Parts: sequence; C-alpha cells; structure tokens
Amino acid sequence: MTIYTLDFEECLKNFKEYHISLKKVNEEKEKFTKEVENIKKEMESIINQSRSFLLDDATKKSSAMKFQELQEKAIRLESDFRSTIVDMQNSEVEKNFNSIIEDDETTDYDGDSFDAEDLFE
Repeated sequence: MTIYTLDFEECLKNFKEYHISLKKVNEEKEKFTKEVENIKKEMESIINQSRSFLLDDATKKSSAMKFQELQEKAIRLESDFRSTIVDMQNSEVEKNFNSIIEDDETTDYDGDSFDAEDLFE
C-alpha cells in the first residue's frame, strides 16, 4: 500500500489561487491604512490648530468634540477591519484548501489525467 502525504502550507506557497487571495487581503489592509491615515491627519490638524491660535471656549469645545468623534470613528474602523480581515482570511484559506483537495481527488497518480503545472506558478 502506498501512502501519500500533502503539506498544504508548502502547496499554498506556489498555488496561484493563494496569491490571488493574498492580494485581496493586502488590498483590504491598504484600504484600512488609507482611512486611518486620513483620520490621523485630521486629528493632527486639530491639535496643531489648538496649539497655534488663541481660541475661544466654543472653538475649543468644538475641536475637542470633533477630536473625540474622530477617535471613536478610528476605534470603530479598527474593530470592523479586524473582524472583516479575520473572516476574509479564513474564507480564503478554506477556499484554497478546498481547491487543493478537489484537485487532489481528481489526480491520476500515474500522471495521465492531471497536469499540476496548471495549478502552480
């Protein structure tokens, strides 16, 4: 009896679908980073305004409220991002593993009906 083993982690390193999934995840991360950078810039401008001008109480309160709103928005954004990215990574890994398993089940180990080069880079 012949026993075959498959190291999924090694397979995924050269698997085209894995690289497509990785690109999706990285695009989501870049989108999050851009949004956080915009919030950060806005918060920095509020801080700089409060340092450079003599402001009345109404303006100070308004700036403080705006700053707090931006903090809350950043926290919500991070929370949403974390749950989204975990779900995305899990679904992509599952999709890739299933694809490998499906391809493995259709493999003719004599090499007659399956061309592995179609799957890997």
